[in-house]
Amino acid sequence: MGVYCAGRKKELELRTTPLAEGAEGQVFLIPSEPGILAKTFFEPAVDNRRDKVEQIVAHPFADPPATDGHRRFAAPQEILLDHAAGEFVGYTMPLIPNAEALDEFFDPKGERYRRHKTSFRVGLAISVAELVAEVHRHHLEITLGDLKPRNILADDMGRVALIDLDSVQLTTLRGATYLCPVASEYYKAPEVYRMDLRRQRREPSTDLFALAVIVFQLLLGGWHPFAAADDLDLVGRIRRGEFPHVGSPDRPPPGAPPFSALPVELQTIFIQAFVDGHWDAGARPTADVFVEALKRNAKALAHPNAVAPAATKAPAAAGRPRRVVRRGVAAVAAVAVAATALGFFRARWLHGEARAPEFASPTMWDPGSAVTDEFRALPRDPEEGTGTPRYWRRLRDGSDGRLSFEIADGTDTRRQP
Repeated sequence: MGVYCAGRKKELELRTTPLAEGAEGQVFLIPSEPGILAKTFFEPAVDNRRDKVEQIVAHPFADPPATDGHRRFAAPQEILLDHAAGEFVGYTMPLIPNAEALDEFFDPKGERYRRHKTSFRVGLAISVAELVAEVHRHHLEITLGDLKPRNILADDMGRVALIDLDSVQLTTLRGATYLCPVASEYYKAPEVYRMDLRRQRREPSTDLFALAVIVFQLLLGGWHPFAAADDLDLVGRIRRGEFPHVGSPDRPPPGAPPFSALPVELQTIFIQAFVDGHWDAGARPTADVFVEALKRNAKALAHPNAVAPAATKAPAAAGRPRRVVRRGVAAVAAVAVAATALGFFRARWLHGEARAPEFASPTMWDPGSAVTDEFRALPRDPEEGTGTPRYWRRLRDGSDGRLSFEIADGTDTRRQP
């Protein structure tokens, strides 16, 4: 298949078989240009795609050349036209070599998961947050919109890159806004579920919800922060703001690493993102806040004997129910006392020993204190030592099917989403 590259003023021959395919288009290798790829759209005329791509080409992301040649943004570089009709069909973008989707690094079943390299995943979390922070500083007021692990590539050196950047929301220098018409379940902020994405503008705070979910998954073995043992309606929990680790009567799934094993500063940030941020999107920590907090706590996350730093009080969002505020703050305060006074705040789960502190807040689920026979009987993932449910593959692949505690033959009918 041949397309005309306007920037190079020549025709490019694309591989017959696509390298990848999504809902909006296909990605092809270009044999004559080994460092770039071509993306062609199924419907190139819809959603102002050409106008948006041209804006990104004219105002590229800040991506200074690295000494190793790594690119952090696989963003549109040049317009591609149908050679015969001269109509817009897609664009070229950099190839990110030797990289896989981010979930391969935090899913214990992933091809590149490193069980005893927690520091590696912490480094990935820092790098992802840095990318989001840089995007939010772009002068086109960019909101990623569809931030998810499959749109982030990583390699064995810990380098990350954002892909699928043609779908972002941006505002031109003349004030015209091009919306992001797509979003992914389980990474959409609660308010996005109520939006008409083809008509309503999103705020950068919606990206911050997705970022918090991704960082949570990187630190806690791929588990989604809203997964709960007694409620498989993950989307419903996100929409209702029911974070099972703090201020909720619901319990995280059995086998999930204890939230209380995280350094207190990170617990506070996640509470701000998922509890305070449910009532006030502006309360969600920025990407820069995540970067600094992860760097401060990198040693505590990587070394189980390191004592977590002192807690800081999570701010209450305006207009949010006082009962939830009290629960969230009480949980953080209780863990802080346990950590600083008694020294029990050790991240034992980082080396495969899922163990909660001896002293935990009543509003924080302690997996070692009340695991009933009912929960012990739930079907578990058969792979020894992971404890991660099969639902993650469903999340990654965007399936609408049942999400967690499945058994291999799919006959578990006791608990439906």
